[in-house]
Amino acid sequence: MAAELNDYKGIGQDLVAMCSNDLLCNKAKPLFFLDYFACGSVKSKQYTEILRSITGACKKINCSLIGGETAEMPSLYKSNHFDIAGFLLGIKERYKTLNVTRGDLIFGIKSNGFHSNGFSLIRKIISKNKINIKRAKFNKQKLSNLIMRPTRLYHRYINYYDLKYIKTLSHITGGGVYSNFKRSIPKGTKFDLNIIKLPKEYDFIKDNINISDLELMEIFNCGIGMIFVINKKYYKRFIKRNLFSLIGEIK
Repeated sequence: MAAELNDYKGIGQDLVAMCSNDLLCNKAKPLFFLDYFACGSVKSKQYTEILRSITGACKKINCSLIGGETAEMPSLYKSNHFDIAGFLLGIKERYKTLNVTRGDLIFGIKSNGFHSNGFSLIRKIISKNKINIKRAKFNKQKLSNLIMRPTRLYHRYINYYDLKYIKTLSHITGGGVYSNFKRSIPKGTKFDLNIIKLPKEYDFIKDNINISDLELMEIFNCGIGMIFVINKKYYKRFIKRNLFSLIGEIK
């Protein structure tokens, strides 16, 4: 999608966030990042915007970009197609294990859009409906801007002291809300999730394909990029924060 739009300003942050948000789920602090960029031939705008996006994201979470690799492979990558990958190393404290128990609260942190999952379906919708992604508008804004919003860096919202109170964290990526959250809690644990209203951008999906809310929650983050579990006595510590909301309970 970035290649088709010739817009690379946010995907470097997507790359860093996919690594750093997973690191956060292990209660680890990012230390340094290495990137890998492969293409047919280096194009100045593409390469510069991606690298600048990676560098900017690393700065936001106090992470050093200490190196990487750039590879030109014209027999493999055609036109302006490319691959990016990253490696992030972090360090964590020896936090006391906090068991998930009945009555615990489930909090969600708001996403910045679709993040980096569900794009196979998004691309299919655009192709099938012959949508001009460069010109189309949705909810009075350019559809391309809506789709290309970069993934949030959740280290910016959860600090070292918060991790002492948090029992589990789940980064909501491919597989959607339910499957990602279930992997973060003990097998067989019962819970209720109540995401009352999907963000406006999901009307774009529902307007162009026959899909249920449950199916959406099995593909997308549905407006929640990170989910965590706490003892209910710490409710006030988190509830007043911007982007945070109570979305469920352990049963």
